[in-house]
Amino acid sequence: MISSGIIAYLGVFLKDYRDECTTQWAAMLNDFQIKSTENVSIRVVLGNPVKIREWQIQGLPSDDFSTDSAIIQDYSDRWNLFVDPQMQANIWLKGRHKEDVKVIKPTQDAKIMSRTLENAISLGTPVIFEDATETFDPMLDPLLAKQIEKKGSEMYIKFGENGIPFSPDFKFYITTKMSRPHYSPEICVKVTMLNFMVTEVGLQDQMLDIIVSIEEQKRYEQRINCIRTKAEN
Repeated sequence: MISSGIIAYLGVFLKDYRDECTTQWAAMLNDFQIKSTENVSIRVVLGNPVKIREWQIQGLPSDDFSTDSAIIQDYSDRWNLFVDPQMQANIWLKGRHKEDVKVIKPTQDAKIMSRTLENAISLGTPVIFEDATETFDPMLDPLLAKQIEKKGSEMYIKFGENGIPFSPDFKFYITTKMSRPHYSPEICVKVTMLNFMVTEVGLQDQMLDIIVSIEEQKRYEQRINCIRTKAEN
């Protein structure tokens, strides 16, 4: 229940506020005589160590805050909007999908953007909408709201003037370099906002991980092998 709350509400907040909320939620459950772990961690409840390690190889920062945000992204049903001033989420998404991913920007010509999206939606190609501003082209509204209809065995989405086939493999990511964007409630209810801003604690975690991999290389490799073995077992 608490993990569901984290996915639904806490993606946009920094780690300290996330921890504060989960502690209060656990106490609230206790008041209703519902048993809960004291220090709830979304990594323990929903995290897959092998998948997390794979994400880190693809470019995800190794700190706990970024890992939690990636898990929220993986489980959320809505499209993700990344608050990403340092471009860490952007680098990870491009590393994750490699050559398959298409990149569009709000400064692009509307016809080119529309054509790229139509092809990607039909073929199931992931798309990153980079450098998003606080407003979106009305053309994107049906896509943001996931206005998908089922006709027979096929899925369709209204995009532009016509309905086009919707591939279940299609992924749509939005990233913004703005550190404190102010989005309207209409946008906020359509997307899952995720904060990928680098914090002091997060930077310490990332640096510590790099130092351990250099200074204690054997132990670092042993840890990775243990994660893989545990998954195989």
